[in-house]
Amino acid sequence: MKSIAIKVVSIFLLISFLIALVPQNLIAQPAIVLPAPQGLNIAVVNNLPRMEVAQDGTITLYFSWQYSYSDFDYFELYLGDDPTRFPYGYTIYKNDPNLTGSNGSYTYKVQSLPNGQKIPSGTIFYAKIRSVRVLQEQTGSVVYYSSYSNTIMFLTPIFVECYTNAEDAIDIVWDDVYYSGKRIDYDIYLSKDISFTTPTKYQIDGDRITLLQSQKPGGRVEILPGRKLKYTAAGLSPSSLYYVKVLPRNLPQEVIWRDPQTYTPPNIRVIGEAATYIQAEAQRIADNVVWLRWAKVSIAENDYEIYKGSKDQIPTLIGTVSANEFFAVVSLTDDVFFRIQVDVFDSFGRKVSIRSKDLYVHPYTLPFAPPAAENLTAFPKSQDTISLRFKIPTDKEVVYDFYYKKYSDSNADFSLYVSNYQMKSSDEEKDENNLPTGYYRFDITGLEKNTVYVLKVVVKKRFYDYEQGTYIYKESTPALTISYTLSGDITPPTTPTLLSVVYTTYDSVILSWQPINIAGVQPPTVDRSIFYEVNYAVYQDGMDITNPENLDITGFQKIILSDYQVDQTGKIVFRVSSLLPNTRYVFFVRAVRKIDSSVYYSLPSNVVMATTLIKYKVPLPPTVPVVENLNVVTTTYNSALLSWSYIENVYFEIQVSEDIKNANAWQVVSDSFKPSIKEVDYTTGLCYFTVQNLKPDTLYYFRVRAYIIKDNQKVYSEFSSPVFARTQKVPPPKTPIAFGIKEYGKDYAIFVWEIAETGRKYVIEIADNISFSNSQKYTTDTDATEYKVTGLKPNTRYWARLFAIASDGQLSQSTEIISFVTKKDVSEYTGVFDTVQDTTPPFVTVEDPASGRMIIEITYRYVNESLDSKPVLIDFTKRTSSSIFQFVIKIRYDVLKALVKLNKDCFVTLDGASSQFNFASIDSSDINKLTVSGVSPSSIYTELIFIRASDKYNVKDAISEVYDIRYTASSLTKQIGISYFPMPIKISLINREPWSAAIPYVFDLTSLSWKEPENAVFASDNKSVTFNLQTPQAVVIVRKGFYRDIISSSYATKLYNLFKTIASDDTSDTIGIKNAVSKQELASFLVYFAEKKRLYRFEIIDEYIKKAYKAGLIENTQDNSFLTKEAAVDMIVKFYEIYTGNEISADNVTWTKLSASDKYILSLKKAYKMGWLFDYVTFNPKETATREYVLAFFYYVVSSM
Repeated sequence: MKSIAIKVVSIFLLISFLIALVPQNLIAQPAIVLPAPQGLNIAVVNNLPRMEVAQDGTITLYFSWQYSYSDFDYFELYLGDDPTRFPYGYTIYKNDPNLTGSNGSYTYKVQSLPNGQKIPSGTIFYAKIRSVRVLQEQTGSVVYYSSYSNTIMFLTPIFVECYTNAEDAIDIVWDDVYYSGKRIDYDIYLSKDISFTTPTKYQIDGDRITLLQSQKPGGRVEILPGRKLKYTAAGLSPSSLYYVKVLPRNLPQEVIWRDPQTYTPPNIRVIGEAATYIQAEAQRIADNVVWLRWAKVSIAENDYEIYKGSKDQIPTLIGTVSANEFFAVVSLTDDVFFRIQVDVFDSFGRKVSIRSKDLYVHPYTLPFAPPAAENLTAFPKSQDTISLRFKIPTDKEVVYDFYYKKYSDSNADFSLYVSNYQMKSSDEEKDENNLPTGYYRFDITGLEKNTVYVLKVVVKKRFYDYEQGTYIYKESTPALTISYTLSGDITPPTTPTLLSVVYTTYDSVILSWQPINIAGVQPPTVDRSIFYEVNYAVYQDGMDITNPENLDITGFQKIILSDYQVDQTGKIVFRVSSLLPNTRYVFFVRAVRKIDSSVYYSLPSNVVMATTLIKYKVPLPPTVPVVENLNVVTTTYNSALLSWSYIENVYFEIQVSEDIKNANAWQVVSDSFKPSIKEVDYTTGLCYFTVQNLKPDTLYYFRVRAYIIKDNQKVYSEFSSPVFARTQKVPPPKTPIAFGIKEYGKDYAIFVWEIAETGRKYVIEIADNISFSNSQKYTTDTDATEYKVTGLKPNTRYWARLFAIASDGQLSQSTEIISFVTKKDVSEYTGVFDTVQDTTPPFVTVEDPASGRMIIEITYRYVNESLDSKPVLIDFTKRTSSSIFQFVIKIRYDVLKALVKLNKDCFVTLDGASSQFNFASIDSSDINKLTVSGVSPSSIYTELIFIRASDKYNVKDAISEVYDIRYTASSLTKQIGISYFPMPIKISLINREPWSAAIPYVFDLTSLSWKEPENAVFASDNKSVTFNLQTPQAVVIVRKGFYRDIISSSYATKLYNLFKTIASDDTSDTIGIKNAVSKQELASFLVYFAEKKRLYRFEIIDEYIKKAYKAGLIENTQDNSFLTKEAAVDMIVKFYEIYTGNEISADNVTWTKLSASDKYILSLKKAYKMGWLFDYVTFNPKETATREYVLAFFYYVVSSM
């Protein structure tokens, strides 16, 4: 029994021991299952996702979820930008300060990524969360995880940055967002107010954003480093501040994001801001005054700041003004820029500066003619187009006039194709590798097919003439060339003829052939648009050289000749080199015509054969032969070209002497001359040598002997018989170019020029008369380009010209004569001016729309700063109010005396007219006699008043622009007297109506009636009239006339009625009725009419081209081809519908002209229905539209408005 008990106890102890060895966690316990969090989302405040953006760009996200189970330890939140990868994890304990919770609702704030970096903007993230429970046991921790919550997608705020680009454009940079591996679409909104009430919208398609494709409107979307995109929004208003927001488009609804406009206050990171440049210009109105003017910034409340800088100086503040103009002082040599800037407060409460572009003012020189177009050639391009090619000049600021005329019309004037054309980068010629060739290309279109033309190019440079107060052009010498249009479809050129072999050597063959000439031109003129292809190959048995068309040319080598020389016989001579010796070759030539990227070949010429010579070493002759046939071919002023019979494998010694009688006077010119291939004419057997460094106009003798080298010794022949020749006199030097004035004062002038050839001195001739009698001459150093002449007299007009001078004293042709007036000497006017410095502005302008008066006062300051020959320029058109009709020039009496003393001219610009007079012509003696109690003469003002009235004074065909001219004297408070002009006032219309004439009338105090003044002088074009104003009042009436070439138009009546009905701003004397009209010319014409309700010339205006493109009148802004009649009708019909808002219905309209293009049929039907096609019976849709046709058609259209 006892043993059994012992066994039971032992078994019990064993089991207890084994149980102790089992881990506690393996002992059966209840399983823990954590529920998954629910409703994960971005927290919402005021119905908006809570995504906060700090000023430094820190993004803070607030996540919310539901979790009612309380027995957990922490949450794990995971973020990732890929739905399959969540690299960013956050452990969120219950006591985390960023976690808030109540009744099972939790909110967690995330301010950065786990690695401390900022949360990236413009990124689609995915997020999910789970809960975690950790149990601690004796042997360790046991972790329990819930399932993941729902996965959400959200887009972090898109950051936007904006920058000024131009006066009408800003650059927008924003985050590049991808969704599901693809770039998303965007909507860009621009607005002048932060509320985006009436924004401009741009739609950007993500799949079109590549490095090669473009976005419309506005330009290409650029891909920038750092996951950014850039877009230029164009067509904006100048001088304006814009706000920009970028929104995703076409994202799935489950993607959470927040409109940047909902941030309160607005956030500068998600709403971009930039201003367009202030629209401004700088114009030098005198040699030392620059007039700055700019468009006002509507939201500006502060004064405008004006800065001045240069390449060596940072911009510095030189003044502040509240107006939108400023007069800055510069010197003639200043190369500076000005910048206009104003501070405004934006919607973020920040001070923002809006500024203009840098307005450059360059040193002033007197006008000079630019060089002519260089290397001008012309090429036929199609039936109606010839392409011009000429070298790009160093001065790219020049403009061009292109002319043409038929070669057969030898007595006709050239027709102007386009005037003042500014060549663009798109006009630069590129080679097959798209590299610039250094040449321009320009097409003249609208020509007759199969016709030879003479083309003329004139280079022009614009200058501002301060004495006249207008821009002028200086023209180059015309450059001429000849070419032709094709007869139909482009055909290969004709076949070259008379191919022959001139000479052969052991490694070359010289060929010649007849080039292709331009048909119908005398004397024969080589067609330089034709290139030549020289083909050659080693002769093979079986070649059929009698039939070139049957030759297999795959093995032939080819040489292209584009720049070839024509010899005296009119043939092209060309050497084919690098051939094998003692080898028979076959040759033929083809003509080549290249038009754009297409190449056209002629049939092969006749085939010729030539065998190269055997290459062998010429043995030394047993005796050295004497040189024969020595001759002087030609001489220059410092050289002589010799020739003699060529002897192979010998050297020559050439000697020269000035005294043949003196045996010791011979000098060796060369003692080792061995002619090269270029120096041997194998056809005549002569070789050539040029003797250099001879003296001008000197008699020289020449002799030559040959020698060989044998056993290291020279073995000489006898000398040839001597020959002689006289060198020529030194030719006159080349004329220097670009002669002008860099700076001048009261007693000096600094002249500048460009040298035409080196090694020359220059002579400046200057005189106080244009005949240069009693002139002074000044000689410069060699290769000088600047010279200062001193000792001149103040306030004196001088004429100057420049010569180059040769070493023998010969002068070149003179440059163009230039003229200038030295400045006045201030000491000459002692007593004229006050000793006290006048600090008032040069002009004091007063505008009073209520009374309709505008007053410009000329002050002492203007007079003190203008001691030169420049006139006083007064412009009444520069005003803000359109209700002004009285224009007053106000001059204090003592200031007037100074202006009279200075003999100043005055130019007054009015609406539609300008007045010119001299202050000395004002009779101020009457004012001296005025005695008004308590009124000092220095308080008396003279006033010249121009009043624009509407009374037509019963003049036939008068229109409403009439100016009363009155001259009065007044004190500060009342009118006190009148005076008059004993000398003429010149009234000249700016010619707002090109058919107008100015008719003056004066008020006769005797008869108290208006009459035409005596001795009124009219200009030949009726644009100006000079008359004597001998009473205090006169009027100038505008009466209608017409263009000179209307009378020769086929549509004269229609054009007459058009210009009689609608006013025009064209200043031309003629319309150019037969000239073709291009797309951009008509687009500019129509937009000008739409904006101003007035006509204008057919001139390309870039601003209006852009507006026409936006309105849909033209398809792009690059095409400027000439219009056919159907295309012109189409554009004007579209304009009518846009302008009036009335769409024309073309239902049930039948069109029977079969040759019309499908794209224009609808517009032609509409024009036909409206009765505008006055020439329907003879209407040819494909005929080029001329100016007279377009104007006649336009007359019918505007008559329907």
